Amino acid sequence: DKLVLEDSKIGVVFTGPDNLIYAVKNFANEITILDPVTLQIVRTINLPYQPYSIVFSPKNNLAFVTIFNRDQGEQFRLLILRLN
Repeated sequence: DKLVLEDSKIGVVFTGPDNLIYAVKNFANEITILDPVTLQIVRTINLPYQPYSIVFSPKNNLAFVTIFNRDQGEQFRLLILRLN
């Protein structure tokens, strides 16, 4: 067993179309992408608000991320990210 993101509050973990692991870190306002073989952090995506979930579109290499904005009346919004 290996603890990779020990200081983070992770909400959900997804496997992307690129076979990387996408860890949604709700309270850190970011998504951390990990290599599933080495468990090394490949990239961290900082977001303006709390990420909630991700749906991937492998055909056009996009990730659709729902974000939660407490500052504006607790609204959910959709954020589209290009994976490459």
